[in-house]
Amino acid sequence: MAASDSWPKHSTEPYSDDSTLDTVDIWLPRASSSEDSNRLWVIYIHGGAWRDPAISATSFTPTLDKLSKSGVADQIAGYASINYRLSPYPSHPTDPSDPSDPARNATHPDHINDVLAAILSLQEKHHFEDRYVLVGHSCGATLAMQAAMKRYWGSQYESTFALELNVVPPKAILGVEGIYDMPAFVRNHEDQPIYKDFVHNAFGPSGWDAASPTNGDYEESWPDGELVVLAHSADDSLVEPEQASSMKDVLEAQDWNRSERRQVKTFEVHGEHDEVWQTEEVARAIDWTLQQLQPSTSIIQNVSLATTGEAELKVTSFGPEVESLAQSAVSSYLLRPHAVGRRLAGLSRVPDFWWTMGNAWGSQEREGNERE
Repeated sequence: MAASDSWPKHSTEPYSDDSTLDTVDIWLPRASSSEDSNRLWVIYIHGGAWRDPAISATSFTPTLDKLSKSGVADQIAGYASINYRLSPYPSHPTDPSDPSDPARNATHPDHINDVLAAILSLQEKHHFEDRYVLVGHSCGATLAMQAAMKRYWGSQYESTFALELNVVPPKAILGVEGIYDMPAFVRNHEDQPIYKDFVHNAFGPSGWDAASPTNGDYEESWPDGELVVLAHSADDSLVEPEQASSMKDVLEAQDWNRSERRQVKTFEVHGEHDEVWQTEEVARAIDWTLQQLQPSTSIIQNVSLATTGEAELKVTSFGPEVESLAQSAVSSYLLRPHAVGRRLAGLSRVPDFWWTMGNAWGSQEREGNERE
């Protein structure tokens, strides 16, 4: 579908010629501007047990409708929702898969390869690099976490496509009703053969453990990751809450939550498994996730330089370590913005820090010249 002539704009664009499902829906809320460098993209990966043709990129529409009217809308540069090849589902009641259709006969790592190719296509066109939140529902949450994992899935897989993609991982991941430990998932539902069936369809008879996000080494594969939010509903009868708690345990064992630099948080949503995306719950979780990221992207506020030459710096939301360093630097006038920026590197991601500080020092120096 071609983009419209008015804002917001929507388009459906191919990212690969492997199948008819290799498309991504894109919504741009406004014309691009320099302010977009301080905004984030929201990229969504739908669920559906890796195989359900009734759940597609359009399942993001209810979430988009809510987000576009929310208080965080101005923080968002663009939205995208990814379609990807599906695993076989010959018994689907209304749209059974055809063995000759490449869009409906995928096995791992086809799904994650498609997701990575879609993200790379978006990054190359819109140049947002790591400035995005990757959101996934159900198996979409599996894929979101896999996007942050090491991309070598094992010698049994011939494809090296994912290894060749220069995809920049996201700033944050939001998993909603996610499947993170597939062996445990199948074991917990061993009295319901459909669970093993759809996991087997997606991953074959082996490889479940290696591809499970709980098997990831995120210090190695995602060193710049800042935030993981694991959202789950107590009303979900399809995916147990232990999936989210196991993922949280894995991340905390890898030193997430040891500092403000890398955080894993939980968020409660409400409703049955699919009701979560059919209602406002995914939008509410995204809104909350963006608010958690705000401290690392907000601007230093209330910099005032008195005519006496004494400086007062009030820093909000950066934490005491950053505030102490910044206060010392400004009060002494011994450091220039680039030096402060170097010292702050590794403490906090504050892209506007040196810009604001530069303005402050510039004002002080101009006032000093005028007094002379």
